[in-house]
Amino acid sequence: MPSIIIDALNLILEKPLAFLFSILLFILIWIYKELRNKYLENQKQDEKRTDEAISLFSELELEIHKYLEKKTEDFFYFWEKVSKVNSHLPNKMYLLAKNCKSETNEKKRYELLNQLRKDLVDEIDSLKNTQMNTFSKRNESLKDKTARFTHSTLKPFIVPIIDLYLIFVILLILYLGLRLFFSLDSIDKQLFMISLITTFIIYVVSVYLVIVDIIKKKKLPSNAYDRAGFTLFLIIPPFLTVLFPVWYVEFIVITMIIGYMVYLANKVQKMNR
Repeated sequence: MPSIIIDALNLILEKPLAFLFSILLFILIWIYKELRNKYLENQKQDEKRTDEAISLFSELELEIHKYLEKKTEDFFYFWEKVSKVNSHLPNKMYLLAKNCKSETNEKKRYELLNQLRKDLVDEIDSLKNTQMNTFSKRNESLKDKTARFTHSTLKPFIVPIIDLYLIFVILLILYLGLRLFFSLDSIDKQLFMISLITTFIIYVVSVYLVIVDIIKKKKLPSNAYDRAGFTLFLIIPPFLTVLFPVWYVEFIVITMIIGYMVYLANKVQKMNR
């Protein structure tokens, strides 16, 4: 056996914690690299999709303008444009365009088209606000430069770190929970530990998803009811866990967390209709 391998084995035996730490560090760096590559790939796809949507929505808005201003009589050409944009249209606008097609009353059709045009302009403005324009750096304000630096330089490093931290926290919860689980001597205590581990993981992931959603929207829940729900969502699960350390309470907490996440998902879906 080569001496370098023997020296390496002796070093591992002498300092096993350092060896394990090195392995863990290597794994974390590898995971971070994969997360960052995935983030950059998704970012490029999102930017490409945003550019395509702006271009297609602008063309559709122009066709609606021509039709409303009597510059064209070909309504089916307009619907041909809609069919090309379908994959990018939010559900609400798609249904509005569909109603335009089926509407036989000319006055009502004009009203629907006006509403669709207004929604398209709003959507284009919203997409332009998220778009990083690489062709207009000349007269950028300090705010624009800061936004560009954050989007192109900071976020590709920070977002994967947040994802990595979430993975680390979940693994830490599993490790500590399982160590405690195997040290317990009764089924009731083991059931409680399993439910506690599950609750912690679901809670951490749920809080992470809610916070990421808030960051993307750049604002907290809009009305008092939603803000109160979010506050209770943060406080009640850990409060009940500490106050009532029994396994069936943990399942109640899990149900509450899942219920809140389903409520948020349904609300987002309704907003997109």
